[in-house]
Amino acid sequence: MALSHPHPDHALGLLSVLREVPTERLWLPADIERGPLVDAVLAAAGGARVEWLAAGDVRRLGGAVVRVLSPPADAPWLRTVNDRSLFLHLSAVGRSVLLPGDAGARAEEALPPVESTVVKVPHHGSRTSSTPRLVSTSRAWLALFSDGRGNRFGLPAPEVVERWRASGAEVLRTDVDGAIEVTLDPSAVRWRTFRGRSGRLVARPLAAAETEGAPSGG
Repeated sequence: MALSHPHPDHALGLLSVLREVPTERLWLPADIERGPLVDAVLAAAGGARVEWLAAGDVRRLGGAVVRVLSPPADAPWLRTVNDRSLFLHLSAVGRSVLLPGDAGARAEEALPPVESTVVKVPHHGSRTSSTPRLVSTSRAWLALFSDGRGNRFGLPAPEVVERWRASGAEVLRTDVDGAIEVTLDPSAVRWRTFRGRSGRLVARPLAAAETEGAPSGG
């Protein structure tokens, strides 16, 4: 299990998962402040081995390799809990997934360019994240927005959704599609949603302007 950062919208759900799913390892971002929420997560993890990860750390999960891109071990310019999110890049079967938590523009700009087949869009599609540099250099096939339906923050920001679509990524949103399941294999990226949509991508989609209204490949 990995907790990107100790905010309630990320950590409270994890408490329930940790109580139900046996966990060998729990990953947390380096140097986060201890408090009631972090302590509750640690207690729910039981006997799991806790690792406080920083940029440069590498972990293996079976055939997958997980690289920690952020936070740096010492980064005083990243002042917010969001910007110090655990920022993970997972590679397996020739594909990759970017998991940036709620990192904002300041954290994104400190990263080297990294291509990712699938991107969990930073900070729920907030205007303070998904810089043009991150969007263009990721060359994502699939961009996933995690947002509650009718949330009070008005997320995702329409211009951020359009930025990912214009980059050529297929866009899926939990507020529209419900839960999203993604499967990676050497021949394709497959996805299906709670609301019954599904697709299969064998290559990066064309720019949205060229594929408006067209189904995803396969």
